[in-house]
Amino acid sequence: MTRILLSLLLFFSVLQASAQDPGPSPLTIADQHLDAGRYQEAVAAYTIVITRDSFTFEPFYNRGLAHLKLKNYQAALTDLDRALLLNAGSKDGFSNRALVKVHLKDMEGAQYDYDKAIRIAPQDADLYYQSALALLLDHKTAPARQHLLRSIELVPTAPAYLELGKLSDGSGDFEGAKRHFDKAIQLDATLAEAHFHRGQVQEQLAQHMAAEADYSTTVKLDPGHADAYFNRALLRYMRENTAGAIQDLTKVIALDKGRSEAYANRATAYTRNGQTQEALADYNKAISLNSKSAELYTKRGELKIKLKDYAGGEKDFTSALRLDAKSPSAFLGRGYCYMALKQTAKACADLTKAHQLGNRNAMDLMKYNKCN
Repeated sequence: MTRILLSLLLFFSVLQASAQDPGPSPLTIADQHLDAGRYQEAVAAYTIVITRDSFTFEPFYNRGLAHLKLKNYQAALTDLDRALLLNAGSKDGFSNRALVKVHLKDMEGAQYDYDKAIRIAPQDADLYYQSALALLLDHKTAPARQHLLRSIELVPTAPAYLELGKLSDGSGDFEGAKRHFDKAIQLDATLAEAHFHRGQVQEQLAQHMAAEADYSTTVKLDPGHADAYFNRALLRYMRENTAGAIQDLTKVIALDKGRSEAYANRATAYTRNGQTQEALADYNKAISLNSKSAELYTKRGELKIKLKDYAGGEKDFTSALRLDAKSPSAFLGRGYCYMALKQTAKACADLTKAHQLGNRNAMDLMKYNKCN
């Protein structure tokens, strides 16, 4: 009998405890989904909360954030509009709605929201930075520069200096750009894009070894940075490190198989290395990716001359001239092929045209071919 009473007491105690602890609230559950990155579940959970209370800022704001993460931009805008009606003093509400408007390509509306956020929090450096990025997307470089400078004045950051450097680079101020990139790297030496862009301006300043070093740092920090490999390949080729150039261009192709200029440049390097069949294969691939390039047909035609495939070369130069009827190199190459094919009249006509267009080698071939 005593055991039965004790069991009943325990059972009623459990029931009482359950009644006193209903578990997490719907809003807490929704917040947990959002924090964990379960955005679809978060949207559903916040919808339940809003159904019960449609006059609270937080559920609309957070559901708007979840929609933003899901790239449901129109739904995000609707929720953030509602949230800001409930709390017009939310800096984050305006800044996130601005971001949504950027995605919807409403640049004027985005700038309105960033301005509102900045008026609420005028000492927030990140707001000036985010506003500058939106202005840059809208090609408004002068106000973007001012916002970047204000952001740096409040809190110097590597990303802000990086964007400022890009602006200076774009305006042709390479020394100024380098100073900004130097500062960005000083603040964050792991920022691969700062090293990459400093490499580009150092090329403009003819500081080629320093540029190559920056590209090497870039690919160390970001092994998937195809542009850095591509640019380093050009510098390596220029200083006759042909094997290094081929290695870099092979990496570019592994990262981006649709990049015709990478195949073309590797073909040029293979040609210098005497690997003519590999070069021909690369020119074939480059042309398959970009059949509208007169230069590619001209380069392949020049290679075919090396291979003594004069008929094939003539066809390539003719294709080049269909795309660019004033190419002196194509006229010269086709004239040479006609010479080799014993078509003297056609050879003289093309060599004369190449000479008229300014090719300095044409005259020697004209004399050799006894053109009048």
